[in-house]
Amino acid sequence: MSAVRRCLPGLVSLSVVIFFSGFTIIESSCGSSSHSSSTTTSGAGNGGTSATGTTGTGTGSGSSGSGSGSGGTSGGSSASAPQFLYVAGTDGVSAWQVNQDSSLTAVSGSPFGVGRVNVVADPVAAYLFSMGSVSQSDLAVNTDAIAADGSLKVASSFADTTLSSGMSINPSGTVLYVGSISAAQQNPGWKIFDIQSDGSVKFVSGVVNQTANRLIFTPDGSNAYDAYCYHLAASIEHWSVASDGTLTPVSGQVAQIESMNECPMQVAITPDGKMLAATWVNADQTGQPDNRIMLYTIDPTTHALTAVSGGPFNASGAGNDATFDASGKFLVVAQDNGVGVYQVSQNAVVEVPGSPFASGTNFNRVAFSPSGGSVAAISNASGRLYVFSFNSSSGALGSGPGSPMTISGPNDLSFTKQ
Repeated sequence: MSAVRRCLPGLVSLSVVIFFSGFTIIESSCGSSSHSSSTTTSGAGNGGTSATGTTGTGTGSGSSGSGSGSGGTSGGSSASAPQFLYVAGTDGVSAWQVNQDSSLTAVSGSPFGVGRVNVVADPVAAYLFSMGSVSQSDLAVNTDAIAADGSLKVASSFADTTLSSGMSINPSGTVLYVGSISAAQQNPGWKIFDIQSDGSVKFVSGVVNQTANRLIFTPDGSNAYDAYCYHLAASIEHWSVASDGTLTPVSGQVAQIESMNECPMQVAITPDGKMLAATWVNADQTGQPDNRIMLYTIDPTTHALTAVSGGPFNASGAGNDATFDASGKFLVVAQDNGVGVYQVSQNAVVEVPGSPFASGTNFNRVAFSPSGGSVAAISNASGRLYVFSFNSSSGALGSGPGSPMTISGPNDLSFTKQ
């Protein structure tokens, strides 16, 4: 892995929320970015773990990360470099080396006593950011140094008892976004942190947002999107991203589709940055399930979203997280009934034969390995980790040797590559 840098974690925390209409960037407090971006060839994040096309890095939404912390593809690192998978759960962060046949080899010392709720790998350096604790009183964002064998050691920690789930990192690895129940003026939203050259984080500002889901970035990091649903007021939010990571809401955000009971759960962006996919679900759980996938083109200049003709498209389950493969041809979705795989074209979304895979399992996160040859998905409901091989021609998933594995309370996952 290359020199020092950083990445983000996430955490669970609940609180009574005061409704705040609109979005405001406030509480600006010290901090300018002190790292220069490393050269990358690709890298939208998705859902928690996103792999970028740099030597020694790894990915997704996320979900839900990326996070991915960010948005949605596998990257272009050297095929021979070791790949590691990290899963945040009740016992800490478990770690494995991912083998070419999609089997896993446990890293010595795993699980590690770091964040239990969220993890996200630095896209350009040997750091994992983790968040979570056994109690609210000692919540913190940990910068975990990744050793050559994939083992973790806390390099620094930023304590903050207001942290909550929902964390993302920008494609250049310079800014971390962490959900907070008191991001600004005692309202929920994101806290924005500058990532220092030693991997430590420094608070910059807060942005009010009632849900503060994972942010999904365009490949150049200049724009970001998130799925928003609060009291059934639903939209796909669009943000302009300043050089210091500050978020400014962009007008003309995508509003609800079909009826008032539809809510977006997660978004993913193709590696070329030309298209965004969003999973929409039946949020009020009344009547027949209306699970949908919407496709939007991204304007190359304004980055505005325009729905493609023919949508919304039917999905076989409710999509909790989503990510694109490296080609942008297949959308892989963590659904409430398995892992759905859909072939995507300009005006069509078609589920591939055999999908959903691991049928009957309620998945909450999914991500591609940096090489793109494996897909990992976790089910908090069943306490299991699944690893699949990915057929880049057909989109089919094959169960990896030893999969599934039992994990205590898996909440989040992230890949990285040495």
